[in-house]
Amino acid sequence: MLAKVLTISSDLTTVLQVLNEVVPNLEENGSRHGSDEIDVRMLVHQSQAGCVIGKGGLKIKELREVSYF
Repeated sequence: MLAKVLTISSDLTTVLQVLNEVVPNLEENGSRHGSDEIDVRMLVHQSQAGCVIGKGGLKIKELREVSYF
């Protein structure tokens, strides 16, 4: 799979606005290639990783459960 990197560095509100513009385009593009799924990877600075992972991995476990990983 050919991947391109999109870097968004800004305040949270702006990052969310950009994602709200980009994700619908990803959905449209994915359906043209015979798949309804899209793959988005996110890099998080190590100082913020705890917010994503959660204490004892609780947050990441919850994310996996609700997103069917």
